Amino acid sequence: MRCLTLADALAVEFIDCVFVCRSIPSSLARRIEASGHGVIVIQASFGVPDVLTEAIWSVEMQEEDARHCLDAVAGQVFDWVVVDHYGLDGNWQAVARSRIPRIMVIDDLANRVHDCDLLLDQNLGRKPFDYEGLVPPSARVLAGTEFALLRPQFAAARAARLSKRESLSFSRLLISLGGSDPQNLTGRLLSMLDEMQLPETLRITVVLGALARFADDVREAALKARRPTEVLVDVNDMAGLMAECDVAIGAAGTTAWERCCVGLPSIVLVVAENQRPGALALAEAGCALVAFPDTPTGLRVELDDAFRELLSGGREAISRNIENLGIDGFGAPRVAGALAQVEATMLVGRLRRVGEADLDLLLEWRNDDAIRMSMLTQDVIDPEDHQAWFDKAAMSADRRLLIFERGGEPSGFVNFRIDPANRTATWGFYKAPAAARGTGRLLGKAALDYAFGQLGLHKVWAEVLPSNEASNRMHVSLGFRQEGKLREAYKIGGSYIDVVYYGLLEQDWNDYVENEYKH
Repeated sequence: MRCLTLADALAVEFIDCVFVCRSIPSSLARRIEASGHGVIVIQASFGVPDVLTEAIWSVEMQEEDARHCLDAVAGQVFDWVVVDHYGLDGNWQAVARSRIPRIMVIDDLANRVHDCDLLLDQNLGRKPFDYEGLVPPSARVLAGTEFALLRPQFAAARAARLSKRESLSFSRLLISLGGSDPQNLTGRLLSMLDEMQLPETLRITVVLGALARFADDVREAALKARRPTEVLVDVNDMAGLMAECDVAIGAAGTTAWERCCVGLPSIVLVVAENQRPGALALAEAGCALVAFPDTPTGLRVELDDAFRELLSGGREAISRNIENLGIDGFGAPRVAGALAQVEATMLVGRLRRVGEADLDLLLEWRNDDAIRMSMLTQDVIDPEDHQAWFDKAAMSADRRLLIFERGGEPSGFVNFRIDPANRTATWGFYKAPAAARGTGRLLGKAALDYAFGQLGLHKVWAEVLPSNEASNRMHVSLGFRQEGKLREAYKIGGSYIDVVYYGLLEQDWNDYVENEYKH
């Protein structure tokens, strides 16, 4: 459902969306269409599993699946494709890019390489640098719960819930384990709750999806329950219902962020391995209790412990921690806005890694008189030394060599030398001799986005010759501060030369970007 939430947010910006899916329930297709989006269902002609798993598909399966998707939308023009599937990686995306210029990926695992321009991982504790090396240098990574894809109703319910949080008693329990609950955990929970020492005044609300296989069994268990228990199916206003409850037992994933948004303390049941990291991160932050329903006996013990903690003051502590998480319900508009920003950025240029095929061009640039005379080492470089430099740098974990492209044409070079222990790096760069005016500044902005995003740096600093007036001006224009000057630091052409030091902190860059965005 997170893709539907994103599509709804894009529709607000007058962007048309079409869903291309393998066989899905007709009720889900109708729901997507009722939201104003197109739906195309394709059938597999090979043994592709119809469920999302963490297993990455073979290259052949991915490429064929991508071709099926492109064939399904033949004759239509799209600006973006959004991919949300654990089995697909850069192989699928490379085929899609042959027809659709921009790609967004929604991921939770950070375990495979993507060919994308924008990546979203909305999990707690996730950072952009978790994807460094897994996405192109030019890709923007949106990481963390501030980008959680929640429906607009949750932002409104959050305000109402937090305003009356302290007045709530422990009188209503919500159980919601997802759309299908194929193991009938809901039925097992109702049986266990009957045997537990909980307030007799407690009311229980069970929410099932339209596809719940054991709906009749759950209704029967609800009728036999000791405490008043209602069963609701396919609730429209889930945010409002969550805001009325005091505690929840629920699944991990997006629904966990929904509960956090409205400030609802919960016991999270981990029913799939890919849910484990997110659930444990919530528990570590003091924002939920976690239980693993591997065996009936183990689950009962974990539930007893969890309710004991909730009834002895844990609920209030969890509520405060949840509020401090800051999941405000506006993640979807943020992602939609980022998509538009990435599109605008791609029009002016992108970064990619340097490859062997770039070496002749780089050598030509480096030996250009204007570029060479701005360097601390001003000798003409011969091809053998150039190749040796590249071979060593390409194998070094602390080096990043990047080409800046405009309109698909190489237009500049960037070099980072990283100190991982201190999260700092020195950088050097130059634009191509024939590059258009303004290319250097565009290159610098793209490189610094990469440095403070995917590389996760705290500081970038530079050494600049006083005579290099253009570089001095550009550093200042990008927010760098002059931090000092080393007198007669280098011997160049028989004379000792001063060097100017510039530094840029992560917060400096964030302030610069925010100010640029405002203007």
